[in-house]
Amino acid sequence: MGRRYTGIAFSCLVCRAFFHRRPCDIRKLQCGGYLPKYCSLKCLNVGKIGQRRSLGARLKMSRAKDKGLTAFNLRVRRCYKYRQWRDEVFRRDDYRCQICDKRGHEIQADHIYPLALMMREKEITTFGAALRCESIWDVGNGRTLCRPCHLGTETFGRKLTP
Repeated sequence: MGRRYTGIAFSCLVCRAFFHRRPCDIRKLQCGGYLPKYCSLKCLNVGKIGQRRSLGARLKMSRAKDKGLTAFNLRVRRCYKYRQWRDEVFRRDDYRCQICDKRGHEIQADHIYPLALMMREKEITTFGAALRCESIWDVGNGRTLCRPCHLGTETFGRKLTP
């Protein structure tokens, strides 16, 4: 006797083989907005070759470029040392916005002298050089702001041009 499958059968878009998924897995996938289309990672990779990115993915990428968030800039902002700097600024300011004095809600760490300008002036082009630069990680150049106050600063995003 063959193996008895419970669940729902799907046909792979690449190799046309049938595969099964349990109902609980289907519910998890439907919450993400899609159903399984490929039987394996190998078929998934074959199926994705030459496929265009979705409109949402393209918009995310263009917004990141519009904000000047290059791969290097993002790497610096997501590194451990940056998170450590941000936490030190938050602790020093007691998690309070330095403009409106709100505490804790939607706080962000702001470089008083903008990070992008600092990196441009000091000609920092590598991740290692950014880690070695003392002025980037100076807690005295940081302040805690809530999101609305941060959006209102003259140095937020691309408002400031050198």
